Amino acid sequence: LCAAMLGQASAAQDMDKTIYDTLLKKYVSGGTVDYLKWKKNDLGIFERYINSLAKVSLTNSSENEQKAFWIDTYNAITIYAVLKYIPANGLLAKLFSVQMVTGFFDKITYSVVGETLTLNDIENDKLRKSFHDPRVHFALVCASRSCPKIQNTFQEAGLDERLDSAARNFIQDTTKNRLDQKNSVFYLSEIFKWYGSDFIASTGTVVDFVKKYMGKEGSEYLSGHTVKIQYLFYDWLVNIKR
Repeated sequence: LCAAMLGQASAAQDMDKTIYDTLLKKYVSGGTVDYLKWKKNDLGIFERYINSLAKVSLTNSSENEQKAFWIDTYNAITIYAVLKYIPANGLLAKLFSVQMVTGFFDKITYSVVGETLTLNDIENDKLRKSFHDPRVHFALVCASRSCPKIQNTFQEAGLDERLDSAARNFIQDTTKNRLDQKNSVFYLSEIFKWYGSDFIASTGTVVDFVKKYMGKEGSEYLSGHTVKIQYLFYDWLVNIKR
């Protein structure tokens, strides 16, 4: 089935993500990835999918099609790189981190849409600079436990709703962000520190951005109180099924 779908995808001008989506549904559960089974059973077909990204044309694609493509491409390449470098041993795999791989984000390159790009190129140039949409930070997954949870592929249709949902789910996840009303401290993911300028450009302040996606109680508290922001430790251990 996967082989047949790959043939269809490589023959198309624009990318058919069916193969990638099928593999996500097969190996992802609750936002964690069963990298070892994926590596053992379907690395070959996935590698051919990654290679096929080189020939994709975005010439006639809408803005949302392009945004969805680059989000999915970032996530797919990240998974592919983890599959290549993660140890096959179960215990060692759980101790793996992308930070162990030299140049994981800024040196190792991939051929996409006829260009040679790193993961940082995709994130910073193709997404952040092109679209100025800070919600993408909650759709991009860096294969780590403190990252947003990996989702099924993104499409043009319903993209704004999906990105709003991704932002809402991440911001309301108390393992990622936590509002301590008693002490007026807002514990935030370091994503808001690293990419603070994106959120400030969107809404004026990081807190104003977060307020949009919090529950009613938290949003009302933030509207009426000044809080001190502290950033939570970012856990770079791989987001493997445990």
